[in-house]
Amino acid sequence: MNNQMYFPCEDDCYVSEMRNVVQKIWEKLGDEKSKILFKNRLLYSLTKDFKFMREVLDEAGVTERFKEYLQDDKSNLFFCYGAGIRGTRLVNIFRDINWVGYIDKNKKGIYNELPVFDIETVVNATFSKIIVSNLENTDLIKNELIEKGISKDSIVVLAEIDKIIGYNQYFENEFMLSACDFNRCFVDIGCYDGSDTIKYLEWCNVSNASVIGFEADRYNYALCKEKLEKYDNVELYNYGLSDKEGIGLFQMLGAKNSKFTSTGTEEVALKRLDDVLAKRQVGFVKMDIEGFEEKCLQGARRIISEQRPVLAISIYHKGEDIWKIPLMVLEMNKGYRFYLRHYNVGVQDTVLYAIPE
Repeated sequence: MNNQMYFPCEDDCYVSEMRNVVQKIWEKLGDEKSKILFKNRLLYSLTKDFKFMREVLDEAGVTERFKEYLQDDKSNLFFCYGAGIRGTRLVNIFRDINWVGYIDKNKKGIYNELPVFDIETVVNATFSKIIVSNLENTDLIKNELIEKGISKDSIVVLAEIDKIIGYNQYFENEFMLSACDFNRCFVDIGCYDGSDTIKYLEWCNVSNASVIGFEADRYNYALCKEKLEKYDNVELYNYGLSDKEGIGLFQMLGAKNSKFTSTGTEEVALKRLDDVLAKRQVGFVKMDIEGFEEKCLQGARRIISEQRPVLAISIYHKGEDIWKIPLMVLEMNKGYRFYLRHYNVGVQDTVLYAIPE
C-alpha cells in the first residue's frame, strides 16, 4: 500500500522498520481487548508514562476489581504502606485516589510528592484504608498495624488482591482450552513453587497429563519437589534454559524473582529446550523467567517451528518485550494468533498467548 496515503514524506529506515514490526504484531492480535492492551503497553514502554499502564488496568478489569476493596463509608482518604518501587508505582497509576501519604519505617520526607508518616501518627489520623504495597512479610506488617490500633478491616494487602486477580493466569478458557492438545506435554518454565503445574492439572482435567517443569533456583526447586511429589506424571529439572548449553550467573533468592543476571553470585547450568525435549511432543509452554524469556525462546526454535505448541509468555520484564517477543515467535512460526491479558494491580503479569491458527 502506498505510504503517501498516510504521510506525505518517507520515514527514515529505523522508523519504517519499527512500524513494520508493530504492524506485523497488530495484524495477528486476536481480539479488541488484546489490541487495547498491546497499544497501551507499547506506549508505556516507549514513554514510561504511567497513564498508559492505567489504561491497561482499566481494560483488563483490574481497576474495577481493585477499587472494590477500597469502598467504605468513611473519609475516602488512603495511605500507601511502603514508599518503595511498588508503592511508588501504585500511587502513579492511581492518581485519582485521594492519597494522604506513605507509611514507611525506613524513609522520611517527601516521596512521589507525598509525605511519609510513621505508624504512630497514622493511628490517630482519619482515613479509609491502608494499602500494603510490600510483597514480603505482609503478615508481619498486618499484625503490627493491628497491634498499633489499626482495624483489620482498614488494611488492604496488594499481594492478596494480585493473587485473586491472577488466579487464571496462563489458563484462559476463552481461547486456550480448544487449542491445547493434552496428549502432548505441558512445559512449565520457571515453575517456582509448583502452583502453576497444579493449576494446569486441574484446568486440563486429564489425570495422567504429562508435565515437565524447569526451575533454576535450587531452593524453589526443593519446594517444587516437595509440593509435586505425589504426581507421578510430573518431571522436574533443576537448571535453566537458554539459547545454548553452558553456565549462567544466577541470583539465588529462593523467591519468585530469582533470575539469571550478570551480577549473579552463583553458577547454574543452562541447556536448550530443543535438546532436552528432542524426543518429546510439546503441546503447551508456559514461560515466566524474569527477563530471560528471549534467550529461552531462541533455544526452543525447533519445537516452536515444527510442533507449534500453545505459548503463554510473560512480556513485562523488559520494555522491549512487548514487541520483541511476539516478533520472535512469528519469525519462528507465522501460524500463530496472539492474545494479551493482564493480571496485576501494577506493571507486572502481562501475558502473551500464542495460539496456533
